[in-house]
Amino acid sequence: MTLLMVLGLVGTWRLLDSTIAQSDRGYLQLTGELLERNLLKQRNTLGHNLTEYNAWDDMYHAVSGPSLNIAWLRTNLTGSIYRTLDIQLGVITDAQGKPLYAVRNGAIEETPNLALPFSARQWQHLVQMAARFEPLGNEGYPTTFFRDTAPNPLTHQTEPRLLMLALQRIVPETTEPDAALPARYLLFAKDIGPAQLEDIAGDLRLEQLQVDFSAAAKRPGALAVPGTEGQTLAYLTWQQELPGNRLQTALLPRALLLLVVLIAIALLLLRVSRQLTLRHQRTTARLISQGQVLRELVAERENKSDPLDVYLKLLCQKLAATLDVSRVSVWRYQPDHQELECLIGIDRDADHHFAGALLHFAAHPDYFSALHRERYLSASHATSDPRLASMRDYLLEHTVCSMLDAAVTLAGTHYGVICVEDRNKREAWHPDEINFVCSSADVVALMMESGARLQAEGELHRHAYYDRFTGLPNRARLLMQLDELAQSRSESPVFGCLILALDALPNLNELYGHDTGDQVILLLCERLARLAEPGELVARVAENRFCLILLGKDESSINRRVTAINETLNLPLDVNAQLIGVRVSAGLALSPQDSKEPLRLLEHAELAMQISRSSIQGGWVRFHEDMSTDWHRRHLLINELRQAIGTHQLFLCYQPYHDLKTRRTRGAEALLRWHHPEHGFISPGEFIPLAEDSGVIVPLGEWALREACQQTAKWRQGGQPEFTISVNVSLLQLEDPHFADLVAGILATAHLPPSALELEVTETLALRQSGSIEDNIRRLKALGVSLAIDDFGTGYASFSYLRRFPAEKIKIDKQFLDQVPDNHQDAAIVRMIVAMGHSLGAMVTGEGIENERQLAFLAEIGCDYAQGFHLSKPLEQHAMSRYLSHNAVVVSNGQQTPTTL
Repeated sequence: MTLLMVLGLVGTWRLLDSTIAQSDRGYLQLTGELLERNLLKQRNTLGHNLTEYNAWDDMYHAVSGPSLNIAWLRTNLTGSIYRTLDIQLGVITDAQGKPLYAVRNGAIEETPNLALPFSARQWQHLVQMAARFEPLGNEGYPTTFFRDTAPNPLTHQTEPRLLMLALQRIVPETTEPDAALPARYLLFAKDIGPAQLEDIAGDLRLEQLQVDFSAAAKRPGALAVPGTEGQTLAYLTWQQELPGNRLQTALLPRALLLLVVLIAIALLLLRVSRQLTLRHQRTTARLISQGQVLRELVAERENKSDPLDVYLKLLCQKLAATLDVSRVSVWRYQPDHQELECLIGIDRDADHHFAGALLHFAAHPDYFSALHRERYLSASHATSDPRLASMRDYLLEHTVCSMLDAAVTLAGTHYGVICVEDRNKREAWHPDEINFVCSSADVVALMMESGARLQAEGELHRHAYYDRFTGLPNRARLLMQLDELAQSRSESPVFGCLILALDALPNLNELYGHDTGDQVILLLCERLARLAEPGELVARVAENRFCLILLGKDESSINRRVTAINETLNLPLDVNAQLIGVRVSAGLALSPQDSKEPLRLLEHAELAMQISRSSIQGGWVRFHEDMSTDWHRRHLLINELRQAIGTHQLFLCYQPYHDLKTRRTRGAEALLRWHHPEHGFISPGEFIPLAEDSGVIVPLGEWALREACQQTAKWRQGGQPEFTISVNVSLLQLEDPHFADLVAGILATAHLPPSALELEVTETLALRQSGSIEDNIRRLKALGVSLAIDDFGTGYASFSYLRRFPAEKIKIDKQFLDQVPDNHQDAAIVRMIVAMGHSLGAMVTGEGIENERQLAFLAEIGCDYAQGFHLSKPLEQHAMSRYLSHNAVVVSNGQQTPTTL
C-alpha cells in the first residue's frame, strides 16, 4: 500500500514536472517571438531612417554625377547619423559596392579606404534584395543581418560582431532616376552591441542577453539570427526566471510533506490491519480450541462407566487449560435450593483439587440474583464488583482478580453453577469465552438431567459437523478444516480445494430409483475416500456435491492428482451387479494463489465446478479470475428482483400445517415465489440469499408480510376464524428499529388481530444478540404477535440460548425426521426436542413430513403440529382457498376426523 502511494505521488510529480517543462518551453518560445518582433522593429526603424536619405532629390543630385558633391554631403550626411540615429556606419557606394563616401562612428571619410566585408556574390544578393523593395519604403525596407569581425578596443584582438544593415538605391523623391546616370547606393549599418542588447533586455525584462556565435548556443532560450541567404549567423541567448521554476520551488516542500503524511497513514493502516488480523486469528484459535473441548466433553460422557466426579474433574481441567485460568469448579444446588455445594474444583497454580464447600443463598443474595437474572456473571475486577461484595473475603483469600460464573440450567430448572476464577487481571471476558463457559454449563446440565439427553446432545453436535447419510464431514466442518490449514501454512504451503458434483442425480433417481441413487452416492464416497491421502479431508457439501482438500508441494503436483482423481471418479460404478455410468464435474481452487479466505476459496472452487458442468467435454476446471458469469447473473438477478415487486412477478404460496390432536388445519406458512418473465420460476434458494445479501429482503419481506396478512384476513372472514399465518422474517428486517411499528401498521390496515400472525426466524438469528432485535422482539410480544424458531436443532448452542429467546413455537428441522421412527437415535433426539419445547412452554411443529409413519410417530410423542408434502404441498392462493373449503372437520362415532382431501 505504501509503495502504491509513493508510486502515485512520484507519478503525479513527474506529470506535474512534465507539464511545468512544457509550460516553460512555451514561455521561452513566447519570449523568443517577442525578441524577434523587437529585432524586426529595430530593422524597420533602420530601414525608415535609410529612406529619409536615399529618397531625396538633393541627395540624388549630389551623388549621381561623375563625382560626388562632397561639400553638400559634408553638410547633410554627417556624424549626426551616429549621434542621433545610433548608426555606426553610413556608406555611399557605386553599383559594384565600392565605397565613395562614408561616415564611420560619427567621423566623415571623404575618400574612404575601407572595403565592405561582402563578397561579390553577397553584394549582388544585397542589391537584388534592395531592388525587390520600393525605394520610398512604401512596401517595407530591405534590411538584414551580417556577421563581421572588428578589433576589440580593450584587447586589440579581432572578434566577431553582428551588424544590422539596410541598403537601398539613392533615387529622387518624385521622379524616376535617370538611366544615363550611374546608380548610387546608400548603406546604413549598426552594431548589435552590449548597449543595444541591454536596451532590448530591459524592454523584455530579460537577464544576460548576449550574442553567441558558437553552434553550441542552439537550445531553448536562444534565438537564431539569419543572414542574407537564410544561414544562421549567431544566436541571441538570454537568462530569465521561468514560472515553472517558481511553481516547483513552491510545490516541492508540500509534496515532500504529503509524501511523509501518506507514508505515516500507510504505516498506521498496516499496523491497524495487523492488529485486527492478529485479533481475528486469536479469536479463531480460541473458537477452534473451545469447539474441540466441547466435542471431547460430549464424547467422553458417552462412556457410562465413568463416575460423575471423574467426568467433572476432567471438565474442570479442560476448561482451565482452554481458558488459561487459575481455578475452575462445579457447584450443585441442594434439594432445598438454599445452598450450593462444590462437587469438584481444581486449582492449577497450587496443583490440587477441592470439594465440599457450601455457599448459602441467604448470605449472597446479589450474587444469586445476578445469576438467575442474566444466566451468567462476568466480573473483570471481582473485588470491586457490587454483586460480589459479600464474597470479598473469599476473593482476597484466594487472590482472585477476575470471575466468570455460568448457571447450569435446563428447561427452567437451576441445577448448579460453573465457576471460573483467575488470579490475573483481565480487561474483560471475551464473548466467545462467555459462550464457551455457558455451553459447558449446558453440557453439565444435560448430563445431570439424563444420560440419554447428553447422548442426544452429542448427536446434535455430530449432525452439526457431519453429513447424516454418508457420515462424511459437512460444509461447516470443511470450512473449519480450511481455516485450520490456512493458519498452519508451514506444514502445507499450497493446498487445493476440489469441488466435485455428481451430474444428473435426479435422472439417476428417476431411471433406477432412489435406492440405487443412494447407492451411487455411497459408492462414490468410498471411491473418493480411497483416493484421499493421509491428512486430507473428504466432505459432502450438498446432496450431489463433495469436496476434497488436496495437500501438495506445488501447483503442478496437485493438478496431476486432480487429473487422476477425475478419471477414476468418472469410471462406471457396479451397483447390484449393474454397471452405471456417472459423470463427475470438478472445479479446483488453490490457496494462497486464488484466495486465503476459506469461504472465498470454496466459492471459487464451486464456480469452477459450475463451469466444468456446463462444458460438453467434461473434465475438471481450474479457477481463474475471468470466471465472472455467475457473478454477472447474480447482480442481474438482484437488479431484476428490485423491480419484481412492482411488476407483479412475485406471489405467495401457502403450505398448511395440521394440529395433530384435532387433525384440523391450524394455519399455513407463507412461502415467496418468483416467476421471471424470461427465466420462468426461480428457486427461492437462489433469490432469497441474493435478497438478503443485497438488502432487497427488506422491501421484499414487507410486501410478503402485507400480502399474507391481507389474504389471511379474507380467509378468517370467509369461515376460518382461527386460521393463523406464519411469515418468515430476516435478520435485516428485525434489525430495523421501526420493524415492530411496521408490523402493527400492516395488521391494522388488514384488520387482522396480532394473534393470527406468527413470525418465523431461523435458529441462527435467534442466537444473535442485538439491541435492535431484542427491542423489536419485546415490542412484538407486547403487541401479541407469536414468534417461532425455524429449522431448530441445526445449531450447536441451541439449548443454551433457547430459554433466552421467547418463542411460542419450535419447528424441528426436516433432517431429524427423515429416518424416524426407524432410526432410534433420531427418534430419541426428536423426543428430547419435543419434551424440551414443552418444558419451556413452546408448541412444537415437525417439518418435512412425507409419510404416515412419521405423522403417527409425531402424534405419539406429543408433538403439536405437522407440516409437509404428505399433508399438502405449497398451494397458490386460489388452490389454498379450495383446500380450506374441503378440509372441514366432521364428526364420526363421536370423534372428530378430517375429511379426505
